[in-house]
Amino acid sequence: MVTAAPMSATERAELIDVIEEVVGLGTFTWVLGQTIAWSRGFYRLLGIDPSIPAAPEMYYERVHPDDRARVIMAAKAVVTRGTVETFPYRIVRPDGSFDWVIGPSRVDRDADGNVTRLIGTIVRVTESHLANERLAQVNALLADTQRAAGIGSYSYDVNARRLEWSDELYRLLGVPPGTPIDGAFAESLVHPEDRAREKEWAAQLFSGETLPPLCVRWIRPSDHKTIYLESISRLVQRPAGPCVVGISQDVTARVEMEQELRHVARTEAVGALAAGIAHDFNNYLTVLSAQLDLMRLNGGPPRPRDLDTMNVALERCAGLVRQLLAFARKHPYRPERLDLAERVETVRALFERVVEPTVQIEVVVNGRPMVQGDATQIDGALMNLLVNARDAMAGGGKLTVELDERDLAEGDARLEGRLPPGRYARLAVSDTGVGIAPEHLPHVFEPYFTTKTMDRGTGLGLAAVLGTTRQHGGAVHIESVVGRGTTVEMLLPLSGMQGKSGGMRVPAVASALAPLRILLVEDLRAVREALAMLLEGEGHQVDTAIDGRDALDRVRDHGPYELVISDVTMPRMGGLELARELAAMVPPVPVLLMTGYADHAAAQSVAVTLDKPFSREELIAGMARVLR
Repeated sequence: MVTAAPMSATERAELIDVIEEVVGLGTFTWVLGQTIAWSRGFYRLLGIDPSIPAAPEMYYERVHPDDRARVIMAAKAVVTRGTVETFPYRIVRPDGSFDWVIGPSRVDRDADGNVTRLIGTIVRVTESHLANERLAQVNALLADTQRAAGIGSYSYDVNARRLEWSDELYRLLGVPPGTPIDGAFAESLVHPEDRAREKEWAAQLFSGETLPPLCVRWIRPSDHKTIYLESISRLVQRPAGPCVVGISQDVTARVEMEQELRHVARTEAVGALAAGIAHDFNNYLTVLSAQLDLMRLNGGPPRPRDLDTMNVALERCAGLVRQLLAFARKHPYRPERLDLAERVETVRALFERVVEPTVQIEVVVNGRPMVQGDATQIDGALMNLLVNARDAMAGGGKLTVELDERDLAEGDARLEGRLPPGRYARLAVSDTGVGIAPEHLPHVFEPYFTTKTMDRGTGLGLAAVLGTTRQHGGAVHIESVVGRGTTVEMLLPLSGMQGKSGGMRVPAVASALAPLRILLVEDLRAVREALAMLLEGEGHQVDTAIDGRDALDRVRDHGPYELVISDVTMPRMGGLELARELAAMVPPVPVLLMTGYADHAAAQSVAVTLDKPFSREELIAGMARVLR
């Protein structure tokens, strides 16, 4: 049985000495103007023989010269004001080495408040101080590296809902460092059109999924500039709970360059399509010309079947123009849920017009993979692959398009070491052409690199394909054998969320509207007269104007009008400005816009917009939507 017994003074002194040695601690007592006493641990830290009497001067001599003035000033502050300042400083040992120490102390005062005694310690903190110094150096290096690379970092404590940004991320987003932030504030900076995609990505991260990088637009509050940030994030488990950590890089310059490359490459592809489009267009114009000549020869009213034939030819011409404009237009990245099988069919129909009969086309579609993407960019990438394959088979051959889904495992080279394993949509274009030499393969995705002759291309096609695929969170893989052909695969992550349906034309309706007083605004006389005749044939009273300014004068002088139908592009004042002026009137005047351009997002944001050419039914449907 162990019994407790009081320690002797000697035992207590020995125990204190052992503790001081183990901890790296020294204590002292300084009675001002009388005595100073150091413990054995204090002597040990200073490297001084304990038999030597303690003295302040001897202590100061051991303080590192760079720290000595501050230590002496702190000691004087204790004596004169009783103020104790605690900070780390260095003690130099007799062998020239030094320790970092810190010295918390306490003062005793007399009845008048004067300092009479100082009791304190010095504690060796060399390891922790050097570790803190190294940590500070690493953090400074990280901050400098982030500034140089334009990369910011962030972390989000899921349980505490605490968001933290690095200084560089504050700078990238135009927010003063130290500004209080939370999830709602960060979301407010994301471009409204990208918020749903960003929230879906974050929700998948919180569930533990490993995701490809996300590129979205952010609006800087400091200058209202829109920038593109590409973010990589992972969910990690910390002792306090799950935390999302990641980095964001400003890729605005890269995105803008890729957009320009894609536009140039699409324009190049449009040039390749022009001959085929012109061939089809001339065929349909021949149909119209022949029918008109037949009607003149026969005299009398046209037969319904002749009118139907002419209407089909007109619709085919309009469809060709819409396809070509949609393919060639330049616009920002606008993702939606896409059916890749539908995109393949759309592009195939265009491409067949420019392929020689010696090239056999085979399309193999297994399933209907859905992806989140921009239809125009996906179409452009596929068209560039098809044109490249065609050009590789000058003497003819077989061109194969394959669409399916593939499971890619960890370590698969097609993931490029940066994409997570999983199931991807695979869109592959193969040819039986000349192939690509092994020494050229590493360079085929570089802008302006080409093995074609000068009259066959600029070398931007594959660079645009790579940029498009990576912007969609995917990868491109190429295999080629000289003399046997080439296969290029686009791998795109499958869509996991509901998207918007593709664009549709205004549904046709046959029911007429009650007679209206309409102002028709169109600068082209032939179009203006034809539409006026059509509207009058529907029982409406129609006045006409040649542009927006003329229309405003007629509204003020001859109004009111129940509806204004206006072209978008006109001299002096266009349809957009006219629509805004009419909307500001009291009461506002309803407006239906019409345009011959494919990209009319600006017009749609102002008023209901019809694509030219349109049928009677589509015109009536558009009018009904405006007046609804």
